[in-house]
Amino acid sequence: MNQTLKIESSPLTAAQMASLLAISPQAIRKYLRHIPATTQKATCGKSADAWHSGVLPLALRSRLVRARTAKGFNSVDEMVNAGQQAWTPAIALDDISDDCLADAHKLMRALLPSLERRWVISQGDFEREGVADYEKVFGLRITTRHFRNLIGRTVERDGGRQQFDRVELYLPAKPARKSAPVAPAPSYPFILQALEMSGPMETLKGNRFVELSQAETIWRAVFRTRQNLLEAGLPASRADRRLRDYISRIVWPSVSRKALQSAYTRKLAKTIRG
Repeated sequence: MNQTLKIESSPLTAAQMASLLAISPQAIRKYLRHIPATTQKATCGKSADAWHSGVLPLALRSRLVRARTAKGFNSVDEMVNAGQQAWTPAIALDDISDDCLADAHKLMRALLPSLERRWVISQGDFEREGVADYEKVFGLRITTRHFRNLIGRTVERDGGRQQFDRVELYLPAKPARKSAPVAPAPSYPFILQALEMSGPMETLKGNRFVELSQAETIWRAVFRTRQNLLEAGLPASRADRRLRDYISRIVWPSVSRKALQSAYTRKLAKTIRG
């Protein structure tokens, strides 16, 4: 196993090994605390310590081989190269809901102190401090196992770049989309004017004036509006749907839609006959 890993793996930085194993960089540094780096490696424009596979502790080499096998790669180098593409969510940041992005920013604030710690501390202290940081930001306490999972996911997404200020790294696997913009409700002045009238109005019928109830006045305004919509080129079926929806929400919201639709059909037929 040692020889195989030595042949198949280029020098790796601590951050790269952490991303491959989905564990904290501090855990890798603890493995390597007594082993000097064998070379320098440029990562995202920065130079970082790197180790040839031959000098890695047996436990660390074994974990890398197991990770390679579990992920179906033929070599550790292949696994490294596969992770070099920056992780991005399935939808663009501009399309992600504001609440989802706000939660990601909070999670970043909670995890960054742990991800940026440089000193080698015990795993227990690392997790306790990380859980405490999370509680300060979110106001609730999580288990150390959940904390490890969050750190592992973030490190794996980072792919060894150590660019932990990218909010994308902290998004859920399936972020919520922004809600589609709601079209403004139409405003029909004839109907609104009739709705604001507190009493009956007079209209000429034949050679005499007769009083109309407010409901009759509203229905006349509805069908006058319908005529305007038809003259503007709107199909009759679409104009009827719009008006039925409008009066059910704005004029008579307490009446069932079924009853309003029946009244609309009856009043429209009467208006057309007249």
